[in-house]
Amino acid sequence: ALQDDGGGVDLSDLRRTVDGIERDCPVGLPQLEDVRRQAAEAGRWEDLAADAANAAARPSSSSSGDAPGRDDGDGDEALTEKRLTLDRAERLVRRGELLSLRPSGLVRLRDRAERARALRRRVADWNEARSAAAGGASKNVRFVSGLIKQANRIDLSFPELMTLTGAHRRAEEWTDRASVAVRSTISHDELEDLVETGKGLPLDVGDVLDKLRTRLANANEWIGRVEEIVPRADGRLTWLRRFRSALDDENDQGRLVSLVSEGSRIPVTTETMTLLQVEIDARNWASRARPWIPEDVGGPPGGAGAPSRRGKVDDVENHLERASAIRDRLGFDERKDWRLDGEEDLAAMVQMAQGWYEKYDDVINYDSRSKKRKLRLSLSKLNAMASEASLIPL
Repeated sequence: ALQDDGGGVDLSDLRRTVDGIERDCPVGLPQLEDVRRQAAEAGRWEDLAADAANAAARPSSSSSGDAPGRDDGDGDEALTEKRLTLDRAERLVRRGELLSLRPSGLVRLRDRAERARALRRRVADWNEARSAAAGGASKNVRFVSGLIKQANRIDLSFPELMTLTGAHRRAEEWTDRASVAVRSTISHDELEDLVETGKGLPLDVGDVLDKLRTRLANANEWIGRVEEIVPRADGRLTWLRRFRSALDDENDQGRLVSLVSEGSRIPVTTETMTLLQVEIDARNWASRARPWIPEDVGGPPGGAGAPSRRGKVDDVENHLERASAIRDRLGFDERKDWRLDGEEDLAAMVQMAQGWYEKYDDVINYDSRSKKRKLRLSLSKLNAMASEASLIPL
């Protein structure tokens, strides 16, 4: 039991062996007292090492010189905060090496400390390479993940590890967001933010950043081509009016419609596309509304020119609802001041029809089965109803 084959002495086995010798030996051996004393010293060291490990695992409101740098993050950094520090482990090892008896716990802790020092050198080399590259990415995420896995196995903390785990966490969070973005449509603002954040990461995130950069470049190039035809305005309503004016030009209309088709294949949502598509849809809406609108729908009675096609009230009301749906797609407060060509005319026509219905509601909704009231209409009233209805262009 006293033999140390390089792995240290197991104190539990040693105590059992000593107890067995004392029990079986007919005479007392003074050497056993020395062994018991050495085992007791080694036991106190193991208790001290266990207390240090348990103290590191407990959350504390105060910090000491042995505690690793605190971080309020989660994941790997939170785990690192709970580890026994390398500095404390080295002090325990130095104290343990003064023992007459080398316990197995000392051997294991010394081995962990040696591996932690080697890892610390690798982390320091990584950090120096990153600094030499002026903050540029020096290693990929997989390389750093390997270092963190080693640190988790060793389970000893040192300050440089906090920098490593912080960089790794930011890179993983960015990669999670970027991987979703690569597979889906993303807003232009979010894409710009992802690209800028990815460029500032201290780790190489692979070709994901290149894919997002390419997509952003394509979107910006498309926006630039649209703005060559319709320059951006300070206000959205002004820009919408510019789009509507350009769509009235046959040449510009063809180019803009072609650009919308091209832009729809770029998986990036932009305000430019939204405003242009809304004005194109508004133009299509107005082309269907135009045959229903007389030349002077707001003029004096009898003065309105007849529409080329009388629409049904329900159809016109549904068309006005589609106008509201187009306006809601703008998504900003000023949209309430934006109108489609012909929208106010159709609304006035529907209001005329509703006024006529309300005026003659008792006649239109008369129930012939009612015994309480008999409806008697004069010919002059019927003529008046028909005459007023003829003035409504619906």
